[in-house]
Formats: sequence, structure tokens, C-alpha cells
Amino acid sequence: MPRKKQYNENEVLDRAMEVFWENGFEPTGVRYLERELGINQFSIYSSFKSKRDLFILSVRKYREHAEKNLFGGLINDESTILELRELLKVRIEEAGAGNRLGCFVVNTTGSLIARDDQIAEELKLYYDFIRNMLIKLLNNSVRKGLVDESTVIENTASYLLGVIQGLSVGVRIIPEDQLHAFIDTAFESILCNKY
Repeated sequence: MPRKKQYNENEVLDRAMEVFWENGFEPTGVRYLERELGINQFSIYSSFKSKRDLFILSVRKYREHAEKNLFGGLINDESTILELRELLKVRIEEAGAGNRLGCFVVNTTGSLIARDDQIAEELKLYYDFIRNMLIKLLNNSVRKGLVDESTVIENTASYLLGVIQGLSVGVRIIPEDQLHAFIDTAFESILCNKY
């Protein structure tokens, strides 16, 4: 008869996401995961198959977290890039208050040493989600007269994706006033003059 697991896989996955977020994939060893997750190597392999699979599930969990919590308030037919600008400013304030981890996916993208197609695909799903959200926000903004109707939406969405990535890296070391200036300048280049 198989033994009953003495841990909650979802809670372990939440903690694994935090560990990978803080340390990255490559530097995080299985022994360190054992200690931080409170389960042994056998349990990690039994529930998650490998460190790599645990990491992929962690990236997926972060994307779900971002969709529901970080950007959930923007995923509707009324939100515009004005709300996005305010959300990014709040993130800058949170970083100033000590939350300087940045974005898990951006950190991961920049730190992977070897190319792994499955990890890359999971990371791409996150970027696709953000870009699609930006396209919707920009279309809403054009409809509401906040952004000029001649704007090339797809290109501007890619530009804003780069802005968000830059901010995610910048919050780790750049002073708040410079980050606010970065956001202001980026959005001024897109919004109609009165906004």
C-alpha cells in the first residue's frame, strides 16, 4: 500500500516558486530545495519528477499568479494603458518598500545558462499573455481617445512589453525617481498630449 503524502503539493509548489524566484534555476540545488521545501529528494522526484519539471511548474504557477493577481484588474473591456501606468507606479513603490525581487520570468529569462526548449516555451507563454493584454489595453485606449488611432498597436505592445521587462530588472537597483521618470517618458510617447 502506497504511503500517504505528508505534504501538500500545491503548497510545496508555491514555496518552490519563491525559492527559484529568489535564487534562479541554475544555482538552486536539490539539497537546497529539500531544506527550503521541507521535503526530501525522493518526495521531490516522486511528486514533480525532477528539479527541471518542478521549475517549469513554478513558471506556470507564476504566470497564473500574474494573470489573477498582478494584472487581473486590467483584464477587461474597459481598462486602458492609464491603469497600466498606475499599476507600474505602484510596483515601483512596492520595490522602494523592500520588494526588490523583480519579475520571476524576467529574472529567469536573463539567468538561464543553457537553452532548454520546454522552459523557453513556458517563459514564452508568459510573454504572450502580457503582449496580448497590452494589445487589448491599447485597443481600449484608442477607442477611448487616449491613444492616437494611427498607432500601430502590435508594435506599441511590443515596445510596452520591453518597458515592463526593463522596469522588472530596474526595480532591483535603480532609484525610484529614475524609475518614475522612465515610466512617465515611456507613456508620454504613446498617450495623446492631454494625458
